[in-house]
Amino acid sequence: WIAREASRLEGLARILVQDIRPLLAEERRADLVSRVRRAGDDGEVRITVVDIKGTVLADSAAEARTMETHHYRPEIFAALSGQTGSARRPSPTLGRDMLYIALPVREGDGIVGAVRVSLYLQDIDELLASIRSRILRISALAVLLLLGAAFLFARHIGRPVRDLTAASRNVAAGDFQAKVFVRNKDELRTLAESFNAMTLKLKTLFEEGEAQRDEMSQIIGSIREGLLVIGPDDRILMANRSCGTLCRIEDAVGKHYWEVIRHPGFQEAAARVEETKAPAVEEIDVDDRSLLASIVWVPARERRIVTLFDVTEVRRLERIKREFVANISHELRTPLTAVKGFAEALTPGPKEADRRALEAIRRNTDRLIAIVQDLLVLSSLEERGTALDIRPVGLGPLLRDVLDGFEARAAEKGIALGLQAEKGLPDLPADAFRLEQLFQNLVENALKFTEKGRIDVVVRRERDALAVEVRDTGIGIPEEHRPRIFDRFYVVNTSRDKRLGGTGLGLSIAKHIVLRHRGTIDVESRPGRGTVFTVRLPLAA
Repeated sequence: WIAREASRLEGLARILVQDIRPLLAEERRADLVSRVRRAGDDGEVRITVVDIKGTVLADSAAEARTMETHHYRPEIFAALSGQTGSARRPSPTLGRDMLYIALPVREGDGIVGAVRVSLYLQDIDELLASIRSRILRISALAVLLLLGAAFLFARHIGRPVRDLTAASRNVAAGDFQAKVFVRNKDELRTLAESFNAMTLKLKTLFEEGEAQRDEMSQIIGSIREGLLVIGPDDRILMANRSCGTLCRIEDAVGKHYWEVIRHPGFQEAAARVEETKAPAVEEIDVDDRSLLASIVWVPARERRIVTLFDVTEVRRLERIKREFVANISHELRTPLTAVKGFAEALTPGPKEADRRALEAIRRNTDRLIAIVQDLLVLSSLEERGTALDIRPVGLGPLLRDVLDGFEARAAEKGIALGLQAEKGLPDLPADAFRLEQLFQNLVENALKFTEKGRIDVVVRRERDALAVEVRDTGIGIPEEHRPRIFDRFYVVNTSRDKRLGGTGLGLSIAKHIVLRHRGTIDVESRPGRGTVFTVRLPLAA
């Protein structure tokens, strides 16, 4: 609005410049004053005329001679400089806010004065105040209308939202019967229908989950093996009834596992599984029961699952079998020794045919005595609680002694014996007597089935273990026989083995000795090309 009024004032000033230019002469000053007063008679605008020096020549609202020079008024200064001047400020003469527009009066190429037209801003302020008041009233009415509409809309929207909120709380509390019904056909109704479908699906899933959990609980509770789950804090999270029966405890849940199974071996195995994440099996004794504990790591929940198998009856039968074997072996050894002694005593005397019969008796008696001795060795190795005499053993010297014992037999067959051992091998924590039995059996077995060539024993270090290879150039072992060569009394070539005096127990004894040292024994063989037995024994006791 102010810009529009300034433009109107500028147009009026241009008209006045044309009328006033001839009246600026000295002799026509009276006409100038009369013309200015007539132009400002309506009181709407104020007109002021100044000469080139800024001296007021005429003014429509005051006497010119009483007014000070206007040369330095911004709008007058701009006009006398040849520009259109404008300003907004209080008038020093009238003391009221005014809008000023000033234009230069030109005579030829020069400026001879300026015409200033001004407008009282009080009217503008009153008009603006009226407009502001009207805008405020309209805004207040609009706000009230909007608040009312918002209130009605909130009531319209809020009720379904509140229903949804209440239903959500009920579902969170486990009430899957909660439903939401919305009459409006809008997004809220779609949301309510989706919510109802979700609650129905959740109800179905929870019922299925409950049924599966009950079924799993019944299955776990019905199995005869003990089952318990150990959490990260070493507390038992779950245990079935069989676990309580086997461990002689009513409620194991919440207790530390070492409070339930008080066995050092089990505790070490459980800690080892948590550290290495590898499964472990440990046989433990709980009261009068023998339990086989299988421990596995479940990485998803950082838990250990323990399965307890009752092997009490199995161990009892094994003990009876071992006792029987040991007893029968002891009982057989005495009469067999006597038979052998009498056969040897009679050998020089009888005829040639009788000597052959006595030689057969002596040879078979020797074989029976060897079988009895091997059975006693196996019985001793299988006996639980029989400790090994673990001491530092140098494998190089031990193997050299073993090979020296077979030097004569190897020379008779024309077979070379060799030992290859790495330098600086550490001592092995082991039972020297049992290791000697182990390698005697392997070398004797190699010598028995090798007709020509050589037998080599190679010792080397493999990380945390020592590996011993017994290589021969013998007849080899057919592939179909390899899985069973460590079984008792199993022989690949029955006639040959009996002819050479084998008992069928040597490799079984070798395997038991390796297992008692927590090692491994493997075999590689090619028929007609030889056999390699590899024994790996850990350096850790």
